[in-house]
Amino acid sequence: MQERIPNIIITDGVNQDTLQDLYAFYDEWTNDKDQISVQTSGSTGAPKTVFLDKEKVKASAKATGAFFDFEAGQKVALCLSTKHIAGKLMVVRALLHNMAIIVLPTARNPLLSLENSGSVKNEIIHFAAFVPYQVEAILENPITRNLYQKIYSVIIGGAPINSGLEKDLLELDNQNFATFGMTETITHFALRNLNHQDATYACLPGFEIEMDERGCLVIKENQITDRLVTNDLIRLIDASHFEWLGRADFVVNSAGYKISPEQIERKIAAKFNNRAYFLFGVPDSKWGQSLILFIEGPTSEEFIFSKEQWISVGLTNYQMPKETYFVRQFDRTATDKIIRKDYRD
Repeated sequence: MQERIPNIIITDGVNQDTLQDLYAFYDEWTNDKDQISVQTSGSTGAPKTVFLDKEKVKASAKATGAFFDFEAGQKVALCLSTKHIAGKLMVVRALLHNMAIIVLPTARNPLLSLENSGSVKNEIIHFAAFVPYQVEAILENPITRNLYQKIYSVIIGGAPINSGLEKDLLELDNQNFATFGMTETITHFALRNLNHQDATYACLPGFEIEMDERGCLVIKENQITDRLVTNDLIRLIDASHFEWLGRADFVVNSAGYKISPEQIERKIAAKFNNRAYFLFGVPDSKWGQSLILFIEGPTSEEFIFSKEQWISVGLTNYQMPKETYFVRQFDRTATDKIIRKDYRD
């Protein structure tokens, strides 16, 4: 079955389910229908199947190719499931630009397969996409960390990148980018360079943006989408650059103060090491809403902070969490993104 897909290299450890999903998507992409089906991640609602026009999918793949200067004969690493849009787009990018596909397991550390596949580990990989928990595992292993740095360009998406990982990426020699996108834009339409301490996202070629009266991102009409009004709060820099501040959906109104949880989370990130956490607004009879801190894992006094400790990281009185709850395990999407909700019993 391997010969059905041109320029494909399958490494050791790739299971049959992964290959069947890949072949099924290739057949769907090359059939005579105008659309492909995609399962959404479920981060902002229940997972659902949506249908995307192939011409728009091609436009997205070409925009990424233009940003990274893809060339025929280069190689991409595929270690994301082709059941979801991120994996599907890796295949489409390779096919459109006549690039070879090195198929890795959809595992926590897919580069272990590269190390164990003999001569394949010496292949030059020009482009790869990972989710953050994969990158964390890769960089913890000295052997795969070295292999990772040999990949020319990497995009990381699907879930937030914690501060510890961002600091680690600053030390690497290859190019690393955080992605920003949504179903309507067919994966990412903007990228943030993780090799510098810079919060700015740059739009891919063909995308222009503006800001509405709420301070939310608006994507102007382009080849992929009609004019798209989002609920993403931003600081607009120019028509192709912005800084993301948080989701308007999650803004907490407490005693008349509007609080963006994501902005506060970035301020306090250094206090949590690798513990997963988030801030969330819950109903409060006195204040309207109260800001609550949820932390994944066992209860620990280490993460119960005093007012003085919150002040030390720059929080004001109204930005400080009113309560802290420890949760055994957060619910997550298929791409390991935490589902934000009230986890109190």
